[in-house]
Amino acid sequence: MQAGIGVLAHNREEQAMTYQSPAECPRFKWKCSYQGSVWYDVWDHTGMYEIELRRRADDYERKCYNGDDTEWQRNVVSMIGVIHRAYSSDIEVPALTLHAFNAWLIAEHEKHIAELKAQPERYGNYWREIAKPMLPHAAARYDKGWQITAIA
Repeated sequence: MQAGIGVLAHNREEQAMTYQSPAECPRFKWKCSYQGSVWYDVWDHTGMYEIELRRRADDYERKCYNGDDTEWQRNVVSMIGVIHRAYSSDIEVPALTLHAFNAWLIAEHEKHIAELKAQPERYGNYWREIAKPMLPHAAARYDKGWQITAIA
């Protein structure tokens, strides 16, 4: 691995990208979205892992959920706007990573709004519908229930 070169590149632009080490500057990449949650790949000083961010809890998901209303509220609804490690949810997301994730997500949102604004002939004024400021997210880990571990 060559220092300062993006080794997790998926295209030529990313291959040329230079950056600080993950210990100094965590990196994020959108992975997928499904039923109210979004998953991101994370590279930070603890290694590479995946985080989940719950955006909403829909009626359809509630119908599919196997727990009672108390469990639904505790395990799903309470996690809206909170990130956690996707597969090792008992391990904390470091506060530094949470703050970097919030900054990155806000920058990505602003970039998306700018792209929509730059093409009014294609998107009209749709950007106005989604231009609300992004709120910072908290981080949690699971230990007999979700516990908030870091707040932005």
